[in-house]
Amino acid sequence: MVLPAIPDELLVDIFLRLPAPGDLIRASAACASFRRLVADRSFLRRFRKIHPPPLLGFLYPGQHRFHPAVRPHPSAPAASAVALAADFSFAFLPAPARNWSVREVRDGRVLLDRSRRHDSGDGLEALFKQMVVCDPLHRLYLLLPPIPDDLAASVVDQFLIEGHCFAETFLVPPGNGDEEAAAATEEEGTSFRVIWMVLLQAKLVAAVFSSGTGKWRAFSSKLLPGFVVSRHYAHGCFYWVSGSTEKLLVLDIQRMKFSMADHPPCARHSGDDVAIVEAGQGMIRMLVPKPDTSRLKYNVWRNNAGISTQWQMEKRTFSLDSGSLLTGAVGRHLLLYQCGSSLVKSGGFTLDVDTLQCERVCASLPKPSHIYCNFPPLLAAPTVSSAKPHAGVRGEGDAVRVPELREADPGGVEAHVLAAAAQAPNPLFVGSNDAEAGCGGRGGGAGAGAGAGAPEGAGAGGVAREGVQGGEGPAGTRVSRRTTAAKGNKSFSWRGCLPFWM
Repeated sequence: MVLPAIPDELLVDIFLRLPAPGDLIRASAACASFRRLVADRSFLRRFRKIHPPPLLGFLYPGQHRFHPAVRPHPSAPAASAVALAADFSFAFLPAPARNWSVREVRDGRVLLDRSRRHDSGDGLEALFKQMVVCDPLHRLYLLLPPIPDDLAASVVDQFLIEGHCFAETFLVPPGNGDEEAAAATEEEGTSFRVIWMVLLQAKLVAAVFSSGTGKWRAFSSKLLPGFVVSRHYAHGCFYWVSGSTEKLLVLDIQRMKFSMADHPPCARHSGDDVAIVEAGQGMIRMLVPKPDTSRLKYNVWRNNAGISTQWQMEKRTFSLDSGSLLTGAVGRHLLLYQCGSSLVKSGGFTLDVDTLQCERVCASLPKPSHIYCNFPPLLAAPTVSSAKPHAGVRGEGDAVRVPELREADPGGVEAHVLAAAAQAPNPLFVGSNDAEAGCGGRGGGAGAGAGAGAPEGAGAGGVAREGVQGGEGPAGTRVSRRTTAAKGNKSFSWRGCLPFWM
């Protein structure tokens, strides 16, 4: 007796419940009918909404290098596929590609900027740079229009009076009920927002760019949070930790409104690095170093409503092993760097604060590094639209698609990527063997910048200062009349293979 075939609707329901993208890819390889269901755009859209993109590795902005996750990390196969398929050298951006500096990586997109050609060197070039958002996996990019003249003029006037300010540009996570996202292009998953923020002594000025409208919208605040050290994100809000322990600057991305929140009632040095992670039911946790513990023990504070003033200290104390360094957080995971010991290999690790499960991502974690999360090529959709440029924007705002490799027998992304890689190996790909050895990627040779370097300054999601060499720093930038670069108050050294802050 021949059993009836399983209905497609039931198969789709089963595939949606698969725990990881790799499981779905393996299921699609079982037969042609499975692959047809998995390749359907509506199914992939539903799958991506249910499953968050996995962490695939770290993007080192200093040399435009991608450090993929290595085995036994569950994302290692997907990370290897992305390393082969994507162009993390950003050669597809307007030349010269080396002038672009990575500012942030989020949701498969990369925000970069560079100085404009007409910069006069008066210190304002760090405030009004040319910006682009790109998708390195699909080689798409969108040049952002310049900051509106009236908004720029108000910042310049105040800057010339004060002589210094704090500025940064960053990507905004997608939010539920985002009105501007509804006006985005028809292609699913390609809408995004970028925030440009300048903190002066007298006021805070910010503007948000929407890919749906193709325009900047200004919003300002009368808040005076003082000097800010690092930026964090959790449950729909950005948090800026100041140099003091009095207040936190908070930005609600749904309402695009700034507010001030109380800092947990605890002692903290102005230079201490903290971490903010997500917890269940909309709660957040802040990990603050305990005094005189060499940053190996942290008090854990919990906030039941995000921006409320009710902080509670948890009974447990979070402790790190000797040789470990807390570099940031993403979601409910802490990012750690381990310099290595007789029991633990060196490299970058993630630690789930709820389950305390620790996973080694890769052997090298250069400073500063950006977390790269995305789906493997078969499941990833373009994150930047290839629609026509918005009206009224000439020379900028254009979405450009770079021609992709072709082959006579279409075999999906994997086929032409692997064929091309066999002919011309990607020098930016740091394979597991290369990463373990601490040498450069394939064809790059030793000392190509992919060694097991330790992090310094702001970690993932943090804010550091713009470097003096080509502006290769993370998002935060402190500018003045005389110079656009400012040194942080921290340095890094190795003493007996243990990290210490000076």
